[in-house]
Amino acid sequence: MRTTNARLLALLLLLAAAPLGGCLGGAAADAPADDAFATSGSPAADQRAEQQMARTAQVEGTEGEEDPEEAGPQPGARKSLYERLGGSAGVAAVVDDAVDRAIVDPRVNAQRKAVEAGWLTAAPPAWEPTPGAVARVKKLIAQFIATASGGPVGYDGPPIEEAFAGRRFTNLEFDAAVGSLQASMDKLGLADQEQKELLAVMETTREQVVEVR
Repeated sequence: MRTTNARLLALLLLLAAAPLGGCLGGAAADAPADDAFATSGSPAADQRAEQQMARTAQVEGTEGEEDPEEAGPQPGARKSLYERLGGSAGVAAVVDDAVDRAIVDPRVNAQRKAVEAGWLTAAPPAWEPTPGAVARVKKLIAQFIATASGGPVGYDGPPIEEAFAGRRFTNLEFDAAVGSLQASMDKLGLADQEQKELLAVMETTREQVVEVR
């Protein structure tokens, strides 16, 4: 429809821009035979009309658009990682399994047992994996992954750096947690591409989580 309107507008502009003599058959008849073809009989008028068409198309957002009837089928847009993970249910399945693995993995030390104090920081308090505490951790991690992977879910937890402040996690412990996530994705049969993208999302948090390097 926009293309049809643009064509109609072009015709009206050409007629309006044509000199009076051309409309009466005088100027056009006297034009040299080797002149370039001009719809209105006047190259200058045609140029002005084309410039006006371009300005009008730009304002209406039609410049460069194809006629929907002439354009072929458009390929579907690539799905977000959130959609390819299976949406809310798929993200929850990965998080449930990965958190359960990480909690019992001594290399992750989620409970922060026997962590020494730093030069300027005290030893972190122990974390007890009660059902309520675990459920909250899973909820916040699922929200973070959903938001970071293009989903419609919002994250209502504290900033990552604030949540892990004083916990004194190391790079090795972070790597072990990533290993838990990898094992869960393998178990659930996630494709290689989705695994790589999800691991990349988690890697963005390393600087905020790890305090001891």
